[in-house]
Amino acid sequence: MLEIDFKVWQIALYILIWIIEMYFFGVQRFILKICRFSEVDYRTLGRKLLPNWYSINMIVQLGKFGFLIYLIAYDQLIFALILYISGFILSLITPFPYHSLYSSIIWKKALKVNSDSPQDGARLIECLTKWDIERGG
Repeated sequence: MLEIDFKVWQIALYILIWIIEMYFFGVQRFILKICRFSEVDYRTLGRKLLPNWYSINMIVQLGKFGFLIYLIAYDQLIFALILYISGFILSLITPFPYHSLYSSIIWKKALKVNSDSPQDGARLIECLTKWDIERGG
């Protein structure tokens, strides 16, 4: 059986957590971009576009920081810092295909909001339509 170094498993776990975290970050970032583009307040109306499963993001955050604390507790401070800083830098420079990843999710949520609250839903659909037309979505 192939034996893999424990550090490789730690790096792989952190990369997996980072990818999941970036997916959640992308959802929120895309909605924030749409709100700014359409001049809609994110806190009052934009948050309604977040998918129901977005609340899992807190568990992912706790998992990431729990893992880093685990590394620090076992005298791997430098390794934990390297992972954290490299993840931070990657999150700044990685291009993200927001529209192709999240557009259908956000449209479904806007239609759901429209059925629950027609006034808010109509405004959100207007914002998404404007974004799609002007940004080539």
